[in-house]
Amino acid sequence: MQNLKEWLSQWQERRQEHHEQLVQNIAHRLYLNRVARNRDGDEATDLAKAEKLARNSFTRTAFRFGNYWRNRVDAFESTWVEAALEGLVNDLQNLAVIDLLNIIASLSLIYTAIVFF
Repeated sequence: MQNLKEWLSQWQERRQEHHEQLVQNIAHRLYLNRVARNRDGDEATDLAKAEKLARNSFTRTAFRFGNYWRNRVDAFESTWVEAALEGLVNDLQNLAVIDLLNIIASLSLIYTAIVFF
């Protein structure tokens, strides 16, 4: 019986440590988001929001899912494919044909609206 009590107390301690680490991770993400968007706030509000998010299993799962995809996108941005596509976009933007196509597209939208009415 003593072993079971020890095991339960160790399990609860590990669970509490995991929860605290999750709250810290969420608070850090909230901080980065707040700084990137130039919003007001402080560490206490970030921790309070993170604690609230960590308590709800749905928001906790959504946060983890968002982090999973954010990490995948960050990994893609550092590849040669991203650099090649960015160079291609810059080259295409400098072409006069693209400007001409933009003008034609705008005129066709205006023409379509006039014909509709």
